[in-house]
Amino acid sequence: MKTALVTGAFGDRYLRMAEVTFPNLKAYADRIGADFHVLQERRFLGGTPHWEKLQLADFLGNYDRVIWSDCDILVRADCPNLFDVVPESMIGAWDESVVGPWDYPGFLDKWSALTKLPRVRYPGWHANTGVAVFSKRHLPLFSPPSILAGYEVLWEQGWINYQAAARRAAFMDFGWKFNHMFIAPPSRHESFVIHYCGTINGSGYSKDIPSGGDYIDVIKNDLEIWRKRGLIP
Repeated sequence: MKTALVTGAFGDRYLRMAEVTFPNLKAYADRIGADFHVLQERRFLGGTPHWEKLQLADFLGNYDRVIWSDCDILVRADCPNLFDVVPESMIGAWDESVVGPWDYPGFLDKWSALTKLPRVRYPGWHANTGVAVFSKRHLPLFSPPSILAGYEVLWEQGWINYQAAARRAAFMDFGWKFNHMFIAPPSRHESFVIHYCGTINGSGYSKDIPSGGDYIDVIKNDLEIWRKRGLIP
């Protein structure tokens, strides 16, 4: 079975972050026997860089299974193989609606209104696509919408969730320990995966930015914490 871990970084903020995180992500890919790919060119120029995640369609055409990882991710050395955790028949991700304060059924309705597509039934979950596992059967989820809408419908994450609901895709919630965001219970250092989404301007893990430092120093400090615990080579 051919597998890959795919990520990408666009813009100075994320390219700087990738210098720290990509070696860590590649080490995880190597350990689980997956090819490591970095998106390097933007294709969906009508929207924000979030939409480049739809390039996964290319990889799902060539691989049996793919893990997507945002670039603002760290993985512990003892993190299990997500391809073993998630059945091939399912999308694997953290269901952020368990703790997220947003109107997830409303996001689906907004996508329906924006694209003039049918309203869909909320399946009872909302996949955070910062870390997610897909199989070849999920390739249709990555067809672009007629409009690349903004934050109010969560960019590409909102669209992928709409597509998954419309197609009644099977879903496995692998929990926040494989995608620990600031809205998850503490402590992030006890999780297998840390996701630094939104760590800037007083949000995300900004409270942990050291004096005189920036958000990248939070990531470097967490790497050092894991190294001292023997959780990073």
